[in-house]
This record gives sequence, structure tokens and C-alpha cells, in this order.
Amino acid sequence: MTSSNARKHATGNPVVRALIDRFHGAVRDEVAALRPTALLDVGCGEGFVLEALSGVYAEADAIDLSSEAVAACQARNPSVRAQVGSVLALPFEDNAFDVVICLEVLEHLEQPQAAVAELSRVCRGQLVLSVPWEPWFQLGNLARGQYLDRMGNHPEHIQRWTPGGFRKMLNETGSVGVDRVRTSFPWTIAVATPVAAD
Repeated sequence: MTSSNARKHATGNPVVRALIDRFHGAVRDEVAALRPTALLDVGCGEGFVLEALSGVYAEADAIDLSSEAVAACQARNPSVRAQVGSVLALPFEDNAFDVVICLEVLEHLEQPQAAVAELSRVCRGQLVLSVPWEPWFQLGNLARGQYLDRMGNHPEHIQRWTPGGFRKMLNETGSVGVDRVRTSFPWTIAVATPVAAD
């Protein structure tokens, strides 16, 4: 569940760096507008997004499948409580966080709907979710000469969504209602509210 966005943070390509910085700024704007007290970053990677969100949240937890990523996240963000774990079985109580972010994770999953349900379970406020904006993400890879044998499609990406398709998938889960969708080329960002269970 490591964030592909985080892994690209160290790129030497100035165009890619600028796009990532703009994406981090867009995420910061969305999260700051929600004024979180308790924040959870699911698929935190090496903690670059949490670093970009510094000063926005009062306290934060982070989780990732990779122990190496968790160690890097913790070193980069000493005040954050980081641990190894899965988006499909989050070790937190229901409604534990007022904002939950999950960036560049859902496209890696066979069952993204199950992940959205679990994210919703631990959220009492709103979720900020992002995925690659297809087909532009794939075309961008092609333009950079990446994954040519896969026509630019990242080998770890199982799911592919346009912004409208991402909104539709989220709404169809029954776990969340989408408040708004925006793009930060080549990513799609959605803000959603958990749907109360019957």
C-alpha cells in the first residue's frame, strides 16, 4: 500500500517534481479546509504528504504495508504515530479520526470498494482520496518513456479511473457520498463523507 506518489518524490525530473509539488499543495488545501484534529494517513509511504501537511493537523497516525516506508515516515515526521498495517483491516476503532486521507493506494487493490468501506469505518468526518487521473497518467508515462511494454500503464496499477469513473465507484460503494472531485494533473482528488450504517 505504499504511495506511488511518495516513491516519485525523489525524482530528478523537474516537470515531475513540479507536478508532485502541485499535487501536494492541492491535497494540503483540501485537508486544511477540513481543519482536522485527528488525521489518519493510510498508505503513508515515506511520509512526504504528512510533511507537506505539517501545521494543518493537531495529531496524526499513519499506516503502510511497508515497514521500510513506515520507518522513513516516522523519521520524517517524529510526532506522527506510524505503524505497519493494511487498508483492508485498519487497527483503529470506529469513528476514530475526523479526517482520513488515502492517496495513490486504491488503484493498487483488487477490491477498492472494501478498502473504501474500511476507510469510512474509522472516519467520523471526511475522507480525502486520490488516484491517477486516467488516461492522462498512463499517457504521461508513455511520454516519459516509462512502462512502454504496458503502453504506459504502471505495472502495480490494477484499477484505472477517469474523474467521473472514480466518483461513480466511490458513490456505488454505499460507504461514502462524494462531496466534490477535483484534478491536479495527472491525479484525481475526491473529498467524501462516510455514509452512516443502518
